[in-house]
Amino acid sequence: MRSIRLRDDDTAVVSTGVSDVGTGGATVVAISGADALGLPMKRVTPEIGDTLLPPGAPAVGSSNTHATVPLVVDAARNVIAELKRVAVTENGSPWQGADTSDLRYERGILHGLGHSMTFGRLLAAVGSPGVEMESSPGGGEPIPGYAYHSFGAHFCEVRVNRFTGETRVTRFTTVADVGRIINARAARSQLVGGVIFGIGYALLEENHLELATGRLANSTLADYLVPVNADVPDIDVHMLDRPDPVLTGPLGDGSEDVGTRSLGARGLGEIGNVGSAAAIGNAVHNATGIRVYDVPITPDKLIEHL
Repeated sequence: MRSIRLRDDDTAVVSTGVSDVGTGGATVVAISGADALGLPMKRVTPEIGDTLLPPGAPAVGSSNTHATVPLVVDAARNVIAELKRVAVTENGSPWQGADTSDLRYERGILHGLGHSMTFGRLLAAVGSPGVEMESSPGGGEPIPGYAYHSFGAHFCEVRVNRFTGETRVTRFTTVADVGRIINARAARSQLVGGVIFGIGYALLEENHLELATGRLANSTLADYLVPVNADVPDIDVHMLDRPDPVLTGPLGDGSEDVGTRSLGARGLGEIGNVGSAAAIGNAVHNATGIRVYDVPITPDKLIEHL
């Protein structure tokens, strides 16, 4: 469930209880709301992370974007319809007594019967501080029979020291099909972060359990190894930016034809991580002929064979 409030200062607030743990959820809410309403980003405020707000998608399972965007678009359609209702029923409106079918919304402006007015001016004229609507029950629901998963391929080069067994990742390329890209900078950053996550998973990260005490022996950042700058090569990221053909409804172009589905965007939270560690394992096998099934691939697991 999402809600959008149009205010009498020609700004909008998009509200949802979704949490943003650094994955760009707030930005996605703002971008999709601005796109659906045809407004510049600076006039849209995302309101998130409060249990008083309409329930939002959890930040797990790469589900945030494809669960959030369709409902924001649906809420935009509903609030535009409510704006038209206010325009034809309230005193002070130049369209009082008209039919909503006579009105057309485009990029924050109502047009019809020889009049044009921004939604802020209309709300001020009728003495209303704002109008607010939520997404419809079931609005933006996935089409039955389809699963919305992203796809990707990882390619990497590693160098293994034949004497010490030390492994270094020297090149990495990842190509992802995650549907339409909502925020290109955040999407690339998320994919790069996922690949770095995979480097740590494949080569460094391990928490040793002391069986006698049940204590995790290296449970501090001084002892638990994670990738740092010297461990990470330049990561080449390519995103196809191809809208999902099923998720894509009428685009949110700020018109009265705003659809009830998303803009063809799928999630990309885990796609950078899932597969990147396996690519490193395959590269180590290609370089050494040694297949290691127990990560991390540490020097002691290679040196006995080298």
